[in-house]
Amino acid sequence: MRVIAFVNPASGGNKGALLLSLLRNHIGNENVFDIIAEKGPDRGLSDRASDPSFDVICLVAGGDGTFSWVANAVEKRNLTHVSLVVVPLGSGNDMSRALGWGKKYPGEQRVITSVKRIMESPVDQLAAGKLDIWRLAALDAKHQRASVDDHGIEHGARPIVCNYLSLGADAYVELRFNQMRWQNPHKHKSRIGNFKAHAMVGLKYMCQPKSRKIFISDHVQSLDVDGEPITLPAYLQALIFLNIPSYGAGTQPWGKVGQKARADLSNGRTVTDMYVDDQRFEVIGLRSLKHFGMIRLLGAHGVRIAQGSRLKLTLKSESTPFQADGEPWEQHGGTVTLEPGNKVGVLRGPVWKAYSRKRAKFDPSNSQPDSDTSSSSDGHSDGEPTQEPQPAPAPDNQ
Repeated sequence: MRVIAFVNPASGGNKGALLLSLLRNHIGNENVFDIIAEKGPDRGLSDRASDPSFDVICLVAGGDGTFSWVANAVEKRNLTHVSLVVVPLGSGNDMSRALGWGKKYPGEQRVITSVKRIMESPVDQLAAGKLDIWRLAALDAKHQRASVDDHGIEHGARPIVCNYLSLGADAYVELRFNQMRWQNPHKHKSRIGNFKAHAMVGLKYMCQPKSRKIFISDHVQSLDVDGEPITLPAYLQALIFLNIPSYGAGTQPWGKVGQKARADLSNGRTVTDMYVDDQRFEVIGLRSLKHFGMIRLLGAHGVRIAQGSRLKLTLKSESTPFQADGEPWEQHGGTVTLEPGNKVGVLRGPVWKAYSRKRAKFDPSNSQPDSDTSSSSDGHSDGEPTQEPQPAPAPDNQ
């Protein structure tokens, strides 16, 4: 088995640069790559992970966008012998939260302890699973791929989705925040500072008059999930296509369903608990940013619309804010589609618990172990309420 690492030195203030040096000292210069200097993970995977005859554990140190960057390269090559481990350095760290690696950077000592434990453990004893990956195609009204600037590198609007795809009010907040960060990167290196900046942008949006708010019905001409057209209510301000339970820095908008339940917008469609390896995404609506706050603070859930394997969004001509795995762009009409990609191997971390709705669940029918074999150490209780608060049915337009 080989352990390699991709580190984003721009993440986590100066922590990324320090971690880059630390990992080189422990697993060797030839196994650690600066993903910014290398302009991606391609060379590192080609040099150190191309031989399928042995297993590769790949540490990904950065935010959700960095994880998506590496997962894209692994998915494209269908490297089934590679498993990804998250080292959280970002602000939200939703993939890290879902896989049980913690909500923030754990510190140098814990990273090295985890690396040693991985290197000393037999491969068949590591808590491995397979994560669904979704291929994203975003074409504008002129049939050109939308583009977004990620650390100075132009690319298509996130060719894959690992965490979520969303459009509307939440994406607007992320886009405005990132525009501020792109213009003044030196002012946005603090995790707490980034949270505050997001909150300020969100509050400004909520204080706008209703006429200036984003309503999905004004931007979406049609929505098809698995070929079935879905009519969206006029009051929705955000639409999310979710792959993992954690969204928006630890919020769980799908919640826990339990037995099959009726979809909130359909008498005939049912929804179930989400798994991250069943080749289905969850479609969720938010009535407002205030609704998002209810989900985060009160344990409510979003508007459960559908589950499916294929998505087609046809957009109107207006400019629409989108984001994929926290990386935003402005979509100018056209179409946006999601289709299943190759699954990517992942390892579960020390705070993963099978019963917690915060954590990624692996479908037992796919022969993935889903027992509770770890203990929580992230400072949060993993206990869940026996009955989940339900959101009020009427829109609040905040």
